[in-house]
Amino acid sequence: MKFKNKVVAAVSATIMTAGMVMSSVPAFAGSEEMDFINSYNGTAREIAQYVIGEGCTIEEATEIMDIYLKGEAELEGDNSGISTYADGDTSTEELPKYYSDINLAQTEHYILIIATDCVYPQEEVNFRFNGSTTNVIVPNDNSYRKCFSYSSKEFDISTSLSYSSSDNRKWTYNMYIQEVPNLSDVTTAQPLIAFPIEKGSRTSTEFELNKNIEFSYYSKTGDNAFAFETFALGDVNHDGSVTNADSTLLLRYLNKTQPDFKLDYKDGSNHYSAVTNFVAADFDKNNKINLADVIYINKNLDK
Repeated sequence: MKFKNKVVAAVSATIMTAGMVMSSVPAFAGSEEMDFINSYNGTAREIAQYVIGEGCTIEEATEIMDIYLKGEAELEGDNSGISTYADGDTSTEELPKYYSDINLAQTEHYILIIATDCVYPQEEVNFRFNGSTTNVIVPNDNSYRKCFSYSSKEFDISTSLSYSSSDNRKWTYNMYIQEVPNLSDVTTAQPLIAFPIEKGSRTSTEFELNKNIEFSYYSKTGDNAFAFETFALGDVNHDGSVTNADSTLLLRYLNKTQPDFKLDYKDGSNHYSAVTNFVAADFDKNNKINLADVIYINKNLDK
């Protein structure tokens, strides 16, 4: 798996304004801070500068950088012998699957609704998810989160969530997107809304969790297309585990070392990784990507 060089327009336009400009070393940085930054080389030095620039103490920055360096080793295959994220060519046999059939992350899981082709923004859509009664449990209807990417600001949206009277695991999500100022602001692969799902006792992999959901929708206009993905908070590379590598990927993104979260996977597809992984990186669920999310990931690494 490796990053594409081309920035994905649908996300770079994007979704949740994060204020992700690399911070310079603050004016109050003393010799100790400068010595700390200069103790690293290359990209790691830029990351250390970013962390210090965000106001971290030397102790806090040291902990973050320790995890960052471990993540670099994971991404470069130093620990596994597989050059999954190396700059050179990578065999598809070495790439992870988009939905792992081995791992299941321990953090909170979500379903993400994505407008895969949205050309008519005024829309009423009925979504239905049939979840396995043993693997997926319908969440509280007040727990969903909005993830908008039209232009640089949120637009008006009316929502409701209803359940089947005979089986509350069969339910419909009704959404009405009101007027968007400029149709030119509407691009494809837009994340609209995410809400949590609970892992059932018989679910042991990301693949099982995802496959136990049947998705369908009805578009009133017939002009728009929608899809869903499942993800775990903090699983930035969507490999079924929250590891040092996820923290490193997020720090690279914040530092603009990497342009986006679009990754390659074993089946040769990117799926909607640029969108889904971006939302997964927002660990504190405030529609902003920043150092706080890195810290949350570091505290929730799979053991």
